[in-house]
Amino acid sequence: MALALIVVGGVASLLTWFAVGASRGPAPPAATPAALPAGFQSYMTDTADPATAGFGFTLADVTATGLSGLTKQKGLVWVGNWTKTSCTWAVNDANLTALIAAHVMPNRAHLYGFYIADEPDNSTCPSAATALRARTALIHSLLPGYPTYAVIEFPSNYAKFNGSVDIMGIDPYPCHRGAACSTTEIPTYIAALRSAGVRRYWGVIQAFQDNYYRFPTAAELAAMVSQWKASGWSGQQTFAWRYAGSALSDHPDLLAILRRLNSSR
Repeated sequence: MALALIVVGGVASLLTWFAVGASRGPAPPAATPAALPAGFQSYMTDTADPATAGFGFTLADVTATGLSGLTKQKGLVWVGNWTKTSCTWAVNDANLTALIAAHVMPNRAHLYGFYIADEPDNSTCPSAATALRARTALIHSLLPGYPTYAVIEFPSNYAKFNGSVDIMGIDPYPCHRGAACSTTEIPTYIAALRSAGVRRYWGVIQAFQDNYYRFPTAAELAAMVSQWKASGWSGQQTFAWRYAGSALSDHPDLLAILRRLNSSR
C-alpha cells in the first residue's frame, strides 16, 4: 500500500506513509486538504524569477539591492549569513545599517522581511543564538514591524534559538538517494519544535537533489505537504528553484503539487 485516504464527515485526510509494493504502481498525487492559515507565506529559495509567482509563491529571494526590482512578489531580503567557521556575521552591524538605509527603507513597499541566517549552530558557535537575538533587535529598531527569519538545522538547537528570530524555518529532508522517503522525519522535527515552545515557524519543503538527497516523486511530495499542513505552520520555504545543477522547472509534476498547496489559502 502506498497512500490511503479515509473520509470522515466528507473531508479527506491523508494517512502519510510509504511502503514498497512490488505489484503496485506509484500512487497518484494526493489532494491537498484544508485551507492554509491567514497570512501564510510561500517562499522560493534562490531566485527572484517572477515565474514563481505563477505557482503561488508570494515571496522572492533577494538581496537589499534587488528589492526595488520586484513587481509580483514581496522580498525576503538576505542580509548575509552568520559564519560558522569564524562565529561572526558576514555583514557587520554598521554595514547592515547602511545597507538597509540605502536600499531597503526607500523600497519598503516591496519588503516582507529579512532572512538573517541559514543553519547557524549554537553547539559550534555558543554565541550564535545571542547574536541572532541582537540582529533581530537591530533590524526591529531600524524597521519595526518587519519579521526576521532563520533556518535552524538541528532539533537540538530549537530551544536555544527560540525567540532569536520572529520566524524559525525547519528543514527536514526525508528523501535520500537509494531509499524510500522517511515518513517519520517531518513529524519528529515538528514534535521537537513543540517541545521547544516554538510557535511561529515555516516548513522547508524538499524539492531538490544533490549527491545525497533526491527529488521526491509527486506522490511523496504530496504526502510530505499533508504532514506539514497538519502541523500548524505559518508559511513554507521551498528548496530550491535551482540547486546542484538541477532545476525544479524541469519537474512540472512537483510544481503542480506546490501550486495546489499555495492556492489553498
